[in-house]
Amino acid sequence: MVQTILGPDHELAKRLTKMERDIANLNTRDVLQNASITQGGLTVSGGGSITVDDGGNIVVNVPGKVTVGGIQLSGVTARTSYANSPGGNGVTTTFTTLASCQVVVPAGYTQAIVTAIAAAQAWCDAPGIDYFSVEAATVVSSTGQTGSTWTAGVMSQGSSGTTYGATVYPQISVMSARSFAGLNGGTITATVSVKSLNYAWSANASSGGTVQMTVIFIA
Repeated sequence: MVQTILGPDHELAKRLTKMERDIANLNTRDVLQNASITQGGLTVSGGGSITVDDGGNIVVNVPGKVTVGGIQLSGVTARTSYANSPGGNGVTTTFTTLASCQVVVPAGYTQAIVTAIAAAQAWCDAPGIDYFSVEAATVVSSTGQTGSTWTAGVMSQGSSGTTYGATVYPQISVMSARSFAGLNGGTITATVSVKSLNYAWSANASSGGTVQMTVIFIA
């Protein structure tokens, strides 16, 4: 009987040695010591925990900061606010604020994503074709930063030389979405404002506006 002895440099000997080393490493540590799978989902923990629940939601609970897309987050919270004008206003050729709502910047939060939705309608008795503009605007008290957007609708009751009758502009809605940084306390205010282009319109009970705001604060 001939017995073959493989030298340590043989490929098979090397592979066997590596397998023995890997098995030894697995025996000396628990590779899933910080992970658990339960009916609530998968949780990986260490200095904190990250859980993917059965609904596909990701819950992060860590003492430090979370980096998402290169942006470090240490806390997120949201606030909402709403305001409605009493109505009965007139419309002039400069923006006039009908209603405003406000949220307080929580302590320790320095960034905000603000969405403001404004809606307004007005009674128009202009003697000719005119334009109606609605603006949603936001302002941060601690930094003076502002953001606004506006839209316009045209009244086409007739053409030049014909008789123009009063009409109610249907409600026009606009949205302003802005992000702000460098916050240091104070407030964020959202407003709904309206104006005409050519003529002043009389006050009427059909005129009015609303504004609502949602703010996501980031520390």
